[in-house]
Amino acid sequence: MGSYSIKIVDNAVRVIHLQTRFTSSMGFSVHIPHIEGVLFDSGYPHARGVLLEALRGLSVERVVNTHSHEDHLGNNFHLQRELGSRLYAPAASLSIAKKPPRIPLFRRAIWGTPDPCHPEALPEIIVTGKFQFRAIPTPGHIDDMVAFHEAERGWVIGGDLYLGDRIRVGATWENGKHWIASLERVLALKPRIFFCYHRGAILKPQEALGRKLDFLRTIERKARDMRAQGLSIHEISHRLLGREKYLLKLLSAGEFSKMNLIRSFL
Repeated sequence: MGSYSIKIVDNAVRVIHLQTRFTSSMGFSVHIPHIEGVLFDSGYPHARGVLLEALRGLSVERVVNTHSHEDHLGNNFHLQRELGSRLYAPAASLSIAKKPPRIPLFRRAIWGTPDPCHPEALPEIIVTGKFQFRAIPTPGHIDDMVAFHEAERGWVIGGDLYLGDRIRVGATWENGKHWIASLERVLALKPRIFFCYHRGAILKPQEALGRKLDFLRTIERKARDMRAQGLSIHEISHRLLGREKYLLKLLSAGEFSKMNLIRSFL
């Protein structure tokens, strides 16, 4: 069982908020922008029925993915089969979309397992009826992630670039230095509205992304200083981020932990 709501942002962007009973209990949900027949990411497999209900009566000519995680391309196959949508993904995501890797139990329970799909490589510019979105590489959360910038309206569709000001847990695949560079790149665009996949529309993005950038820069600087003093990653993590979330680390088979965030800078 799940639910959805739809919010119109800036008189042009339909943001579809999806959650299932389980993801809601875990504090997770997704916010999918739909603009003139283009859906930016397709949600997670466990919310497939809810998504299709939310899209009833809407045109979805294209699905454009920001990156290859299962909560972003999880319904690609079914949208192509049932709605005739053309699929697009970053070049580095194509092989993963065609042959999804086995997902650890923790993520399968939350999001589900995507069916293989066959997207085309993203063009540099996505053109809708009135708008043009330029694809911008934004690695950090994962190497293959891109954001989409609509310069005239000042929009950035950012996938998982933001997530929150002070996320104190990292994933094994994240790269903190790249994340900082990507935040700097997007802030240089002076976005007016930032669309975060898990937080929705951020109406003061320069403030929010700036706080995120300051937090990561501080963690990197202090972690490097402590490492130079001979402290272990465990000691650095405890001093900078507090006690480890051992239950999360256990349930995720080590994919998510505070120490991973420190490692991502060192």
